[in-house]
Amino acid sequence: MSGLNRWLVEHGGTVRPSPPSASLYARLKLVAALCRDAPEAGAAEARLLWRSESGAVCARVLGTGVVVVGRQPDCDLCFDLPRVSRRHCEIRSDGTHFLLRDLGSTNLTWVNGRPLSVARELCDGDLVQAGEVVLVFRRPG
Repeated sequence: MSGLNRWLVEHGGTVRPSPPSASLYARLKLVAALCRDAPEAGAAEARLLWRSESGAVCARVLGTGVVVVGRQPDCDLCFDLPRVSRRHCEIRSDGTHFLLRDLGSTNLTWVNGRPLSVARELCDGDLVQAGEVVLVFRRPG
C-alpha cells in the first residue's frame, strides 16, 4: 500500500480540499460569464475575450504571428486606459503554441492573479490582465 493510500485509510479514507479563495472564485465567475456571452467561434480557433466599456463581449481570433496589447493606436488590441502601457504585452503564436510576454509595462502583466516575470505559454482559461483590462484566453480542446 502506498504512503498516500495508507494515510487515507488511517484518517477516514477521504481528503477534503480547502474551499477556493475569494479571488479564485471571482476569476472563475469572470471566465464563466465571458465564455457564456462570447460570440460563436470556429472549432479550432484560439482567441482572446474581454468586455468592452459598454459591457459587450469582444473576441479577437489568434492565428499565427504576434498580437500586441497596449494603449498606442498601432497596437493590435488598443485600450485607451491610463493603467495600460503604450506597448503593454504581446502574444506570439506559431498556430499551436501561444507565448505571452510583458513588454516592460509600468503596471506589469498579470496571469491568473500573478505577475508575469518571464514569457509563459498560455493555457485555455488563463486570465491576462494589462492595466484595467482583463482578457480571457480560450483554446478549444
